[in-house]
Amino acid sequence: MSLLEPPTAVHTRPSRKGTVRPMTGADVPEVARLFLKVFRGADRPADQELQHYLCTLALASPSHDEMLGTQIYEQQDGRIRSALLAVPMRF
Repeated sequence: MSLLEPPTAVHTRPSRKGTVRPMTGADVPEVARLFLKVFRGADRPADQELQHYLCTLALASPSHDEMLGTQIYEQQDGRIRSALLAVPMRF
């Protein structure tokens, strides 16, 4: 191997083909279920009260900005694997 040749990877990970994007109202049920799974240890659909709370908290604020608000990681198959919940506020 010379210094001009690009290095070759011995072990490469498969590329992750999901995307990070802003959360929408349609994502709320799945994000709420993920919340229950992570923070409550319950893998079940969330009730309407939790869904409404997360929607209000993350999407209904007058300070809501799609690019600065809650972001989700969506796999290529459409499943949401993670969410970064952000509460928009003005100071």
